[in-house]
Amino acid sequence: MSASPERSGSRGFFMMYRAVKFPFASLLLALALLAGAPAVVHAAGQAVRLSAALQDLKDKSGAEAHAQVAAAVEASAQLRDRMEDLLSRDRFKGFVVLPKAQLPSGKGGRFGGYVEDSKIVLTLELLTQLRKSRYFDVVESDDVPPNNTTFALAHLLHHIEHPKPAPLSMPIQSYLLASMQQEASAFIVGWNAMLEAAETSNSGRPLNTRQQAQLLLNTRYAFAFHLGMENKAKALEFDGHGAIELNEANITAIATPLLKARMADIE
Repeated sequence: MSASPERSGSRGFFMMYRAVKFPFASLLLALALLAGAPAVVHAAGQAVRLSAALQDLKDKSGAEAHAQVAAAVEASAQLRDRMEDLLSRDRFKGFVVLPKAQLPSGKGGRFGGYVEDSKIVLTLELLTQLRKSRYFDVVESDDVPPNNTTFALAHLLHHIEHPKPAPLSMPIQSYLLASMQQEASAFIVGWNAMLEAAETSNSGRPLNTRQQAQLLLNTRYAFAFHLGMENKAKALEFDGHGAIELNEANITAIATPLLKARMADIE
């Protein structure tokens, strides 16, 4: 039995629709994928630059220094992302790790970690000290040790991204305050990166209040946060997960007492 002209026409239209529709859909899919390709390529390029910087560290300073720094970077996505971004914009130019005796005078005589020519400079002695993860004698079964290397790297990277003010550009009091505000910001950024590293070690789970307290008590740079919490004018505030918001109040809470505090071993 032959099909009616109406049905034949409908079937012919349907076959033509299929022939046109699916190649067109494939074309749309291909275009969508291509639209996202630059972002994928850019991200891949950023990761390659960071891998190259870490490989350069390994070639020049050895496997042990490389392993410690690479693990610290990998532990915090926010630190890794900032490094990759700054490397891609030629703002961050890698790592230098040397024995303290081989560093030039100046910053090298005052700090175990500092910024020079857009590079993070660390002494081998500081890397050894950063591996210590207990400064408080009370031990809890669920303690998550601080990654002080993550802290130091995030702190120093913040100084690369946000350089301190030039001393001749403002009156001395304004310069000191601006410098301490910048330093306070770097401490906050370091803490948040280290907290993220601790959560990574904690199977990706947020730390409970006791774990947050133990993390703070055992980090090498606890003094800055103790000063901030003791600031009677405006105390430092942590959120429910232990993070510190990078806002004016928290920066001031740390910056003001830092003016009278001892100098840290990182710039």
